[in-house]
Order: sequence, then C-alpha cells, then structure tokens
Amino acid sequence: MKSKIFAVLAGLVLFAGFVVAQPGRCSVLPVSAGETEVGSQDPQELERAERILQKELARVQAEITRAAAKLQSESALQKEKLAEKLATHQHKLRASLLKHQTELLAHKEALAARAQELASHAVEQEFLVDEGSSGWLGVMITEVDADKVKEFKLPAERGVLVTEVESGSPAAKAGLKVNDVITEFNGQRVESTAQFRRLVRETLTGRTVPIVIWREGRAQTLSITLGSSRDRMRSDIRIFGPRDFDFQIRIPEILTAPRAPRLGINAEDISGQLGEYFGAPGGEGILVREVTLGSAAEKAGMKAGDVIVKVAGERVRTLNDMREKLRDKRGQKTVSIGVIRKGAEVSLDVAIEQPKPPVRRTISRRITL
Repeated sequence: MKSKIFAVLAGLVLFAGFVVAQPGRCSVLPVSAGETEVGSQDPQELERAERILQKELARVQAEITRAAAKLQSESALQKEKLAEKLATHQHKLRASLLKHQTELLAHKEALAARAQELASHAVEQEFLVDEGSSGWLGVMITEVDADKVKEFKLPAERGVLVTEVESGSPAAKAGLKVNDVITEFNGQRVESTAQFRRLVRETLTGRTVPIVIWREGRAQTLSITLGSSRDRMRSDIRIFGPRDFDFQIRIPEILTAPRAPRLGINAEDISGQLGEYFGAPGGEGILVREVTLGSAAEKAGMKAGDVIVKVAGERVRTLNDMREKLRDKRGQKTVSIGVIRKGAEVSLDVAIEQPKPPVRRTISRRITL
C-alpha cells in the first residue's frame, strides 16, 4: 500500500512540473484545422488543471500521513502487547521462585525441629561433661570401603570393620573377633565409624545390647554388655605388664592441664550431605543438638539446629577444632561464635564460662598391675 502511494505521488509531481514549467510551448507537429495546439491553450484552463493536480497531490499526501500514523499505531500496540507478555512472564517467575524459597525454608525448619527432638536424648560431648557414664566396647575399628566389600563379601557398603579386640574387654567377652564387620548396634544400622562411636557413647554403662556382625560370609547376632571409660583405663594399665608387680608411684606436683571454656551445648560433627543440607561451607561443621538452660550459649542466643562454623573468626570443622580454639581463647571474657542458621551465617558473642585455674598437687598412690 505504501509503495503504491509513493509511485502515484511521484508520477503526479513529474507531470505537474512539466505542465507548469512550459505553459507557452507550441507543438512542433503539424495539426489539422480542427485541432487545437497545446501552446495555444487558454491560461485559465492551465490554471484549472494545476489546481486539480494540487488537490490530487494534497489527497495523496493525506493518505500517506494516515498510512504513517496507522503504522505507528500498530507498532505501539505491538510494543504494548510485548511489554504485557514480558511483565506476565516475570511475575510468574517471581511467584515460582518465592514458592520454592518458602518450601525450602519450611523443610529446613522441619529438619531443625527434628534435630532438637533428637537432642533431648543425647549425651553431652566429652568437653562438656564427665565421660564416666559413657559406654565402652574395647575395639579398634575402621571404615568399610568398596575394596573391603569385595574382600569380605559384604551385602552392602556399610558398617565398621573390627581391626583389634582388647583382651578382657566387653567386646572380647561377647565374642567379637578381628575382621568382624559390625552392621547393626542396638537395632540401628551402622553407616560409619563416627556414627558407631556416637551410638556407643550414648549407651549407658552396664546395658546389654544386641549387635549384628558379618563373619565368614553370613550375619550373626551377639549380645554385648558395655563397660565404662574407667574400665578402659584399667585395661590400658594392664597391657603394660603382669599383675604380680606391687610398687608405689609418687609424682610430685602434678599440674592439671588447662581445660577449654564451657559453652553449655550438646553437639556433634556433621559432614557430607547432611552438612550441605544445613548450609555448612564444604558440608562440614558442628551441629548443635541441645542448648543447656542458663548456659553461656543460651544467653548468647544459640539454638538447637545451629551449625557452628567459626570461633573468633577462624574456621572450625570438628569438635576438636572448636575445643582447641576455645582453649586458646580461655583468657577472654567473650568469644565470637559464627553459626549457620536457616542458610545464613549469624555471629553470636558468647560470654563463656571460664574453667578453674590449674591447681598444683602431689599424688601418692599404690597401683597393682
């Protein structure tokens, strides 16, 4: 449509220019008596023809203007529709993202609540309480990997491999042997050495529990009565010699080793997928399972489900790391503890309970080995 209008306009302009520019030109061709020469036409007729051309030119220009306005209107309408589609798409994306974030937050809160529930049955870690009531088996263990699965013909890659059994220990009395693979402890599947140690520590001394082992290609069930950490100390002493020696050991001025400041929490190491779920950097940190009422940790705002990742601005990954850092800061009144809570890092200023100062004392004791 637009190209046609421009073609008509160009033709009219050329014709008008030709007529107006040569109003008095005479025809060079011979004419008959009944014909009228172009050069002898009446000027009024020429003016009338010019007016007609000008009107036609104005009409064509008006059509061009209307066509241009229509194109602009259609272009604006298309832009408006495109903007509406883009806005609708952005709104849907924001709604989807918000829904996903809400579901993820709810999932994390549910897991934190589960961790708090489990914490009610936990035993405090060794740097917080006396371990006298912790269970003891008397074995050395290692992880089960793919090579050990093939070597011992295990049905699955889980459990812990017994590498040593102490003589006279609860494990020895129950019949455990080197190269046994412990797959269940007190009804719970054993997945790793860290989990197995925790299960043993959380079992009261003197309690008899069933364990499932894999020996010589088949599963067997044994019953074992857990000893105490004091039994372990006596076992460690006995391995140095026979029991018929009787002598007196006198150690003058024993200086007790400095202890780490107390926080007042139950905690455990986490790693792998569980650590990544809680948002711990590298999947490693210390999961707070319970906070003691009235403790320094509670006063600072620490909560069950927090994952400790920093002490005084320094990265910590395990309970041992945290104990060392706290021991280094035992002279300070407050220590900054960095925790991951709901996916974000939070810094807490903990006014830690200082340990008692070292006391020099003399011990004189008779020991029979």
